[in-house]
Amino acid sequence: MKQLFTILCVWALCVCHTACEDCVVVSGCADAKQMSRVAEQRVQNLIRQAREGDAEACKELVLCYHNGDGVEKSWINMMCMHAMYCEITESEFYDFSELFDEDDPYRLLIEVLTSSKKNDRQRDKLARLKEVAPIEAKTFELIKGVHTDEDAVAVIESVREAEKEGSELAVLFQAIYYAETDYKEGREEFLTRVVDKNPLFNLILGDTYLEKYNELDDISYINKAVECYYKADAYALLIPKYAKRLLTIYNEWGDEGVPVPGEQEIARLKKISEIY
Repeated sequence: MKQLFTILCVWALCVCHTACEDCVVVSGCADAKQMSRVAEQRVQNLIRQAREGDAEACKELVLCYHNGDGVEKSWINMMCMHAMYCEITESEFYDFSELFDEDDPYRLLIEVLTSSKKNDRQRDKLARLKEVAPIEAKTFELIKGVHTDEDAVAVIESVREAEKEGSELAVLFQAIYYAETDYKEGREEFLTRVVDKNPLFNLILGDTYLEKYNELDDISYINKAVECYYKADAYALLIPKYAKRLLTIYNEWGDEGVPVPGEQEIARLKKISEIY
């Protein structure tokens, strides 16, 4: 299997706490709820801008996912939005981690994954990760020795248990497991299970429906794929590759039962598809 973090970067470029818990209560529950609604509305405005290719909106969404402002905290979603920002601005993927404190769990997880194996820096970062995010450190220990498909099979059940305990790294590992090995049983169930919290994986789920179309020649699977791609798009995660894919679908199957959107939406998809 390829290096875990590298695959996340590729997927993000190609491919917990609630916001209310992070609110500062000024004058009681009503104010907290109002602040939560304001934060959620701000996120929706940022998503609308990001869906049009606005780089600064993507950057703001990185912080929203990091802090839990208007959305649920999520390392994977934060990384995806940063990857979108880098895609639009042609900037380096790793630069943003320095925005956060050295003991920030998300920053530590990135640094553990990108450090050379078995060096002092990784050991130090991993020790600190065990203090601030023990379930992610536990998952890393489970998967750090995985180099072959057989290695992956040996740890997959333990990784699934770590997912139940809240590990986002466990979710990432399983996605890689299904993408990089020949073991496909349970893939659709896994993707369906995680897409609500990790909308990026709607893109991969959509691809599984395209595979089914190729196997069964059933146009309903094309429509299911389109639906999945737009579920990712609802979170500003329709990367250029998939904007192109939607355009291809509309061109090839628009006369065979796949509804084609209006000119404005087609123009938006073309704009996104030309980001790089």
